[in-house]
Parts: sequence; C-alpha cells; structure tokens
Amino acid sequence: MLFSQGDVADEIFFVIQGGFTKYVDLSDVLDLPKNIIDVTEDAFNVPYVTYSNGSYFGDSDCFKETEETLKNDDREDNENEINKYFRDSTAEADNLNRVSVVMVIKKRHFEEELR
Repeated sequence: MLFSQGDVADEIFFVIQGGFTKYVDLSDVLDLPKNIIDVTEDAFNVPYVTYSNGSYFGDSDCFKETEETLKNDDREDNENEINKYFRDSTAEADNLNRVSVVMVIKKRHFEEELR
C-alpha cells in the first residue's frame, strides 16, 4: 500500500515497474444495506483507475486548490504557512505475481525545482 484515503498528500509517484490501483471508500457516502459491512471496521472500496509503467499519480492530491485557498487574497502574508492536502483515495500495488517499483518525489522538492 502506498497511501490510504485521508493521508496527508505530500508525494508524487512515478511508476517504474508493475502496476498500481487507486480505490475510493464509499462506505460513508452510500446507504448500504445493514450487515453488508461494518463501517467502523471495513471499507467499501471501489477501484477507479490503474497505473502502469511510465504513469504517474498523486500530483492532483498534492496541488489541489480548495475554495478556502482560492478565496485567500493574502497569499503573500501566508507564505510560510504550510497548506496540507489529503488523499482522496487509497493506492496499492497490483498483486499480479510481479514486483512493483515507484520513484517518489516529495512535494516540497518538486516545488523547489520549479522555482
């Protein structure tokens, strides 16, 4: 598992080898019939995208703008404030009897290179 839904999003992943699937937990959103799952213990994960060699992901979680940050006209005053964004899904390696390899770049390193 690379990350879970709700984790702090501060990395971008580049797939070097293998595959990865992203899932979203819908147990809080859907009205599931009783006794299907225990919402406090289990997740109702729905896969929605798969990444393979040469793909990258995690960037949209790292750099998403919320309404609050878009309304903030005093960005220069908050330059030292760290904006934390959170993962909107879970990502894990596909278990297809192969090794999965990623290169990870921290958000702050990516931003430093862009500057």
